Amino acid sequence: MIYIYSPRKSDGARHLVTELKRLGMDVARLVSMGQAFKPDDLLVNWGAGAVAWPAITVLNKRRPANKYKELQVLSKNNIPCVNASLTRQPGWLARRYHHHEANDLRANLATGDYYVEYRDTEAEFRVHVWKGLSIRFGVKIPRIPHPHPKWRSWSCGWRLAYTLDAGGEDRAAIRKLAARAVQALGLDFGAVDIGSASKGKFFVFEVNTAPGIEGGTLVAYANKIAGEIR
Repeated sequence: MIYIYSPRKSDGARHLVTELKRLGMDVARLVSMGQAFKPDDLLVNWGAGAVAWPAITVLNKRRPANKYKELQVLSKNNIPCVNASLTRQPGWLARRYHHHEANDLRANLATGDYYVEYRDTEAEFRVHVWKGLSIRFGVKIPRIPHPHPKWRSWSCGWRLAYTLDAGGEDRAAIRKLAARAVQALGLDFGAVDIGSASKGKFFVFEVNTAPGIEGGTLVAYANKIAGEIR
């Protein structure tokens, strides 16, 4: 049995259950740990924090406690990423530990849980990594005529395009950085948001463990999850 564990509302978790059922898998959405598990069950942690995990196979068992901790781990493992601090620095941006869709940046907070240095980017990419392999590669492009000039999220007028030419000649280097970031965090899978500051220079914004998924991305995740117990 496959369990998709997501105690919070998640369209991604819901879509995964539907797609895995389409593949003929025994699967259920799990919102709490009150379940009696069998030894051969598989638990997929879809964006939840650490809990008392059962003695079965759990994917993404070691997820960092919050986005600030995540950046700390990445930095300590020599992964290029945005600079972060618990104390505000001149010109830095206030962020929440558990931000979503750049909601904290759009709010222009005066104070935050932590602070990050603003990094201007020429382009932004999202690379989905599963156990060291890039399974989807997308570039963020405008979805409306005048998207937000700095924050590239759906709510700010941007969308992901999964095209074969995304990243161009730097595609392999971006994929390698994404895989290194997921490995540094001790994760089995993750969607890595990467910025391009200038040609050939890239850095990690964050690693999503409950990314928005649909279409080919949903199919890719479902196939990888199903393959874990086949």
